[in-house]
Amino acid sequence: MNPITAGVILTRRCNLNCKYCAIPDRRATELPAKDWLRAIDIIADFGIRKINFIGGEATLYKDVREVVSHALKKIEYCSLITNGIKGYPVVKDLLSLGLKNVSFSLDTADVENSISPIKAKAGLELIKALDKDNLLKDNNLTAYCVINKTNIGTIPALVEYLSDKNVGTYFLPFHWSKDEKYEHRKADCGLAVCNDEKLDILLHKLSEMKKSGYLIRNSVAFFNAIKQYIDRLDWKCSYLSELRIDSDGKMMCCCDKQGQVHNTYTIFDLKEEKVFRQFLQD
Repeated sequence: MNPITAGVILTRRCNLNCKYCAIPDRRATELPAKDWLRAIDIIADFGIRKINFIGGEATLYKDVREVVSHALKKIEYCSLITNGIKGYPVVKDLLSLGLKNVSFSLDTADVENSISPIKAKAGLELIKALDKDNLLKDNNLTAYCVINKTNIGTIPALVEYLSDKNVGTYFLPFHWSKDEKYEHRKADCGLAVCNDEKLDILLHKLSEMKKSGYLIRNSVAFFNAIKQYIDRLDWKCSYLSELRIDSDGKMMCCCDKQGQVHNTYTIFDLKEEKVFRQFLQD
């Protein structure tokens, strides 16, 4: 089964160094805009209906407006993830081009107790700026919230605040691993929540809030299942759900791990179906 979503890493450069992310640790060259336009055409012809532009920090890519504008003409659903640091003018420009879906990180409204105070402040300021310009009502904004030991008691209040602003929330557990091959996982620094009664209570609360109509992007099934995977740290995808493309055009075997295929296949190989099948096999 071919994936319906592509995650495009426009750049691995970032203006932050978050405790739970290892992406900027692996430097890679960046494709020029003309190559990304060609890559998007290939992605569209392959039948992929969703593109998520990510990083690093996607707004640092100098031709992000040109690339996103082209994608909006070719792909049914386009979104972009930003940390919001000095990126509001770019985000506003992209929304004016027709991009409806923007995501950013926000683990708590209590900035001083955030695991990334700079990012939390930027997220709140992004909401404020969009609200001031009346851009919250007609656009689908999502706050990515990393569940960790410092924010576990304040998350329901955050969901209420964001929903009131017409901003959805998508939850991820704090990822950690001693395996350096993972993109989003660094060594445990004491923030991971595993066997904790408070986590059980929170997941149940979020399920109920979802059913009550709060803007939570995760499914109830996610909240029912995620606890066991956090406990064992053995979760993995059963199939290639997202085609992840690196900033140099190389394809990755999953959204969280480069794998050996990273040095072999590029997005430009997708023009041949047999090459993609070999990519999946490898």
